[in-house]
Amino acid sequence: SLINKLEGVKLALIGYEILFPPFLSLALSNCHIKTAAVQERLLAPLWMWHKIVLDYYFIFGASTEEVIKKGLEWCHVKNTHKVGVLKTDIVKNEETKGINRKYKRIKDECFILLALDYIPTNYKIENVEYAVSNWKNLKIFYIDMIRLASNIPGLFIIIKGKDASIITHPEFQDIFNIINAMPNIKVVDDVITDSPSKMIALADAAVALYTSMADELLAAGKPVIFYDYFGIPSPYFNYENYPVIVKTYHELEKRICKLVSNNDFMDAQQFNEMRCRLYEGNANGKVKSILNKRLENMYFEVSA
Repeated sequence: SLINKLEGVKLALIGYEILFPPFLSLALSNCHIKTAAVQERLLAPLWMWHKIVLDYYFIFGASTEEVIKKGLEWCHVKNTHKVGVLKTDIVKNEETKGINRKYKRIKDECFILLALDYIPTNYKIENVEYAVSNWKNLKIFYIDMIRLASNIPGLFIIIKGKDASIITHPEFQDIFNIINAMPNIKVVDDVITDSPSKMIALADAAVALYTSMADELLAAGKPVIFYDYFGIPSPYFNYENYPVIVKTYHELEKRICKLVSNNDFMDAQQFNEMRCRLYEGNANGKVKSILNKRLENMYFEVSA
């Protein structure tokens, strides 16, 4: 096999842990090749439909480590190392740059709320199979963002996804036409220029369907409200009961009003405690250097 031809290889660095086939991890282990990966999102090791098999797992923080050490049938990790959220380094770098000219006036005059959505499928049959990112759920989300923009003075909502499907998707044209006619809500149409790190640096806060970008925002110290009106993320992880999840529009509007009017999210000490528990509390632009040092030590360990 190909793996048997990897003579002299001691370590395999995994790019995206939840998509890496566990049988391949086992095959590498059988050839005495250690595997290592960085945690991509907080829920990654908690989803039972993704099996993670690793020798070394560089995780966000103590909360993840405790869950893994208690034992999960679908997550088999020999060694965990808490390093924080790697992508916050990029966010901190973006924060040192000036605000993009097209957002300068908005930033000066408004409270910028990112709205983090999911990508809709283009096909009806696939849509029926999607329990989470189906058209019905997404329409509720977009309509409620329109309601927030209509009801809360001083708020500007930027809908940011992995793509801009809503703009051309036939199922969402009526909704997009409404959004396009409003002065204080827009959909990001250039996802390359308006990258996740740039938008996190720009935003004052976010309302999110569960995404990895929401974890990056929280780790970077930005308020996030998870809008859990259909059962994600609460059944898998309730964020240790920190006040970051709402389940109704009424709750959502109330929390966003408090954020816009006086930046009231949660007690500052409580927020710091949450960030330390969940994300190691070290979003200072130096997570990569911590990770590199750990990788260097690990390499010498497996090569000995």
